[in-house]
Amino acid sequence: MTLAVFADGVENPANLDRIEDAAHLIGATCAQTISGRLIAIENSRGARSVYGRNPLNGAATIAVGNERRGLSRRILDRADETLVIPTMSRTISTLNVAAAAAVAGWYVVRGSAAQALAARPEHRRPALLIVGDDHVEAAAHPSRGSPKRHALRGDRSR
Repeated sequence: MTLAVFADGVENPANLDRIEDAAHLIGATCAQTISGRLIAIENSRGARSVYGRNPLNGAATIAVGNERRGLSRRILDRADETLVIPTMSRTISTLNVAAAAAVAGWYVVRGSAAQALAARPEHRRPALLIVGDDHVEAAAHPSRGSPKRHALRGDRSR
């Protein structure tokens, strides 16, 4: 399994830095070119939810787009798969591009098909990964009990 993250037209240098951090956190690389399957992360008609997907098998590149315009038509047309990160809000339907790269990358690599099919609703809750400027937080719902949370502050080399 090899995953790369392609930032299509992302303009803000801080977002590019956070995308690179997210890529490293999930064992991926940042790429200037596309290799393997192209997985577009975009709120577009026909996109499937990133939740409930099987883990990545083989080489792929996930593409995230410009902060205002999203992915270019060229990337969307070329994509083998288009995924959306669903939200519960009626007014907010997108995440910051770096946060979207982290969430989508996590679920593309890890998958959540078994989790999405779980009989008990509390087992269907997605795990969570948050990349901040000075820390990283990950939470996952274990099979029993309350969520486990892990935070790494400052030193990201752990």
